[in-house]
Amino acid sequence: NIRIGLQLASEPCVIEADPTQLQQLLTNLAVNARDAMPEGGLIEFRLAHIYLEPDQTPPSPELRPGEWVRLTVADGGVGISPDIRPHIFEPFFTTKDIGQGTGLGLAQVYGIIQQHQGYIDVESRVGTGSTFTLYFPPGQVTEVESTPVVAPEQLQGQGEVVLVVEDDPAVLNVITRRLEKLNYQTLSAANGQEALAVYRANQAHIAVVLTDLVMPEMDGIELFQALQAEAPHVKVIILSGYPQQASLEALLAQGVIERVQKPPEFGALAQALHRALQSSRHS
Repeated sequence: NIRIGLQLASEPCVIEADPTQLQQLLTNLAVNARDAMPEGGLIEFRLAHIYLEPDQTPPSPELRPGEWVRLTVADGGVGISPDIRPHIFEPFFTTKDIGQGTGLGLAQVYGIIQQHQGYIDVESRVGTGSTFTLYFPPGQVTEVESTPVVAPEQLQGQGEVVLVVEDDPAVLNVITRRLEKLNYQTLSAANGQEALAVYRANQAHIAVVLTDLVMPEMDGIELFQALQAEAPHVKVIILSGYPQQASLEALLAQGVIERVQKPPEFGALAQALHRALQSSRHS
C-alpha cells in the first residue's frame, strides 16, 4: 500500500557522487519511510536546485551561500518524537522491536551525506510524518555517453553460487541483483540461523558465503564460527558498514577471506569475490 511520488527539477541536477552509495542512501530513506507507515501511504521524492544569497537565512545552519542540489524524501507516517530526534543518526539506535532492524539505516545515510560534503535536515511531527532534506554541492554538467556499468571480463563469475546473508530486504535485493549481473547464482538468508539451514541443504553447491556483520538472532561472527565448525574450508566474506576493528581482525586471522565495506561498491564486490574464488577455480 505504498505509493511513490516524484517531483523533479526541470533542469539537470548534477552532483559528484558514488552511484552505489547514493542508491544505498535512497534505499535506506525509502525503507525508513515505509516502516513509518504500517498502513501504507505516500513517499515523496523531490529534487530541486536552490541558490542561497549571502544575506539569506539558510534552511540549515551549515549551508554556505551559493548553489545547492536539494533532495527531499517525505512521508506521512507516525513521525519522530522530539526526544528521539537527536539520536536517529546514531549507529545502532532504533525504536523497532528486537529483530526488526539494526539501527544502521539512518546512520549510513548520515555517513554517506558527510562523505559527499553535504548536509541533512529533518523535520517531523508525531502523527503527521517526517521530511528528510539533503543538500549536495553541485557538480559540473558534462556531456558523456551513457554506458552500462559492468565488471571487467576477468572479474565476472562463472556461475558459482553465492549465499547472501542480510537482514534488510532492500539491501539484500540490491546485492543479489549486482551478483547476478556479475554472472553469479544466489541463495539468500535473512539471519545467521536461516543461513545455516540454507548452507546445510546446499553445501555441495555454495562456493562462498557473503554475510552482513550485524544481524538479529545470529550475527556474522557467530555464523562464521558455526560454518567453520561444520566446514573448515568454507569461504566467507564479511560485509560491514560500521566495523568493530578488533573483531574483524580476529575474524581475518581465523579464516574470513575478505572484508568489504557496506554498502558495497560494485567493483570492490567483484574483486573480493574474484580473489575468494580464484584458488578454487585453478585447483
